[in-house]
Amino acid sequence: MTKKPKYAAIIRKDRINPQIGIYYTDGTLKTKSIRVDLNTAEAFIDQLNREIVLGIFREDKIFTPGAQKTTLLDLKNKYLEYREKEVELKNISSNSLVQDNSAFYALFLIFGEKTKLNTFTKESVKQFQFSLLNHKSRHNRNYSPASVNSYMKHLSGAFSFAIEQGWIDINPFREVPKLKYKPTKHILTQDEIIAFRDYFRTKPRGQLDAFNFAIWTGCREQTIINLKREDIKITMYKGKVRHFVTLHEKGNKTRPVPLLFEPLQLLKDRIEILDNNGLIENIIKNLQSSSAAKALKRAEEGFIFFEFSRRDSITGFFARARKKINLKDITFHDLRKSFATYFIEATSNPIALQRILGHESFKTTEKAYLAERPEFLFDAMDNFTPA
Repeated sequence: MTKKPKYAAIIRKDRINPQIGIYYTDGTLKTKSIRVDLNTAEAFIDQLNREIVLGIFREDKIFTPGAQKTTLLDLKNKYLEYREKEVELKNISSNSLVQDNSAFYALFLIFGEKTKLNTFTKESVKQFQFSLLNHKSRHNRNYSPASVNSYMKHLSGAFSFAIEQGWIDINPFREVPKLKYKPTKHILTQDEIIAFRDYFRTKPRGQLDAFNFAIWTGCREQTIINLKREDIKITMYKGKVRHFVTLHEKGNKTRPVPLLFEPLQLLKDRIEILDNNGLIENIIKNLQSSSAAKALKRAEEGFIFFEFSRRDSITGFFARARKKINLKDITFHDLRKSFATYFIEATSNPIALQRILGHESFKTTEKAYLAERPEFLFDAMDNFTPA
C-alpha cells in the first residue's frame, strides 16, 4: 500500500508555536511546530488540505529532508553562523555570540557533539542541568545555578532556531523551568580591596585599572571591554564642567553615568597611553603574538582597555588573583555588587543606583546586588538618638 497524505490538522493549539500534523493513509502521523499565531496556523491547515485533495501536496514543503540526521554540532555551526550575521547587523552584541559559544561548550561537556538533535528531550535538559552543576568549569570551579540558567537561555534560542529550520518540532529547553537559587552577595571589605590592589600592583597595569574601574563604577566585564575614548562626555551642571561616560551594556543598550574624580583620572591616564605608541608597546610586549596584535588593533580603534578583548580575559586574571590571595569565593561580578552596596549606604538614593547599574526595576537591584553589612547597621545605630 502506497503511503499518501490523508489530511492535515492542528495537533496542539499553542498561542505562539502551534503544532500541525499530517495524517497518512498507513496510519502514521508527522508533526511540526510552526512559529505563527493560531489564526495563521488554521489558514495554513486549510491550504494544506486543499493541496491534499488536489494531489499537489509536497511533503518537503513542511518537513526538511535529512532533519533526522542533524546533530548538536550541526546546530551549533549553523546557529553561530546566523548569530555572527546578527552581530554584523548590530542586532545583538558580540558578547551574546561569546555566550552562545560558551553555552554549546557546556552542552558538549555533558552530551557528545554527534548526539542527534531529534533525540534531545525534556529529560535531556534536566540531565544537562543536574550534570553541569556537578561539573568543573574551565576555571576549575563548579558551574553555578546562575551560569546554568544563562546557558539554558542561550541554548533555548538555538533550539528555537532549529524549529525554524524544520529540524525539530518542540524546544525542550522551554519545557524545563530555570533553577531556583538565592544569589550570593559577597561584598568586599576594605581589607579585601586592599589585598587585591596590592596583588595587582605586581601585575600588568591593565589588571589594576580594570579592577579599580569596576569597584568605582559598578561596570560589568563586557562594559569595560567596550569602553572607547569617545564615550567620555562633558556637560555643564550647576555652573560646573562635569564629566560622564556613556556605557555600552547588554543587548546593545547604552546609559550615561557621571564620573567622580578617581575613575575620571583613571580614564584620562588610559587615554594618554592610547596617544603614546611607546607605552602601548610596553604594555603588550608580554602578550602572545595573536593577543598582542589584537590589543594593538583595539588601541588604534580607541578602546580604553585595549588589552582585553573577551570577557574571560578579565575573569581569567581575576580568578588567578583570588586564588593567589586566598579569596576563592569572590568573583569579578562581586565588584559590581560591592559598588552597589557602598553607594546605597553613602547616598540612600535607590533610584540613582538603579539608573547607574542600568536595571529596569529596582527589584533587580535590591534582590541580586544589595547586601546588608553588619558594619552599616552599627554605624546607623550609632547615629540614632532614641526618643
